Amino acid sequence: MTGHRAFGGLTKSFSPARMARVKNKAAAAETALALHELRKSRKVSQEVLAQKLAVGQPAVAKLERRSDMYVGNLRRYVEGLGGTLEITAISRRHRNGNGHRRNKGRKIGFGRP
Repeated sequence: MTGHRAFGGLTKSFSPARMARVKNKAAAAETALALHELRKSRKVSQEVLAQKLAVGQPAVAKLERRSDMYVGNLRRYVEGLGGTLEITAISRRHRNGNGHRRNKGRKIGFGRP
């Protein structure tokens, strides 16, 4: 078949740095949890969650299919499941060469307090 290559052949020419990035992204994708998986792990149906959010079941289904959403909508979804949404922003200048935070445990300011 023309135009087809084995997967191993696609990555042979990658630099070590690019292979590390690919492996990191793959690991992150494996640990990421889709919204519907989170809801199912809590044993909550779309109908029940929709009642808690005061929306219809189709709105919950639509939200779960989205690849991008407002933080407020994600917060409401997580809180509807009984959780709390926490977001941490870390600037690049506060990371060491390994991608880990240098100042673990200290707050980082991005401007106004």
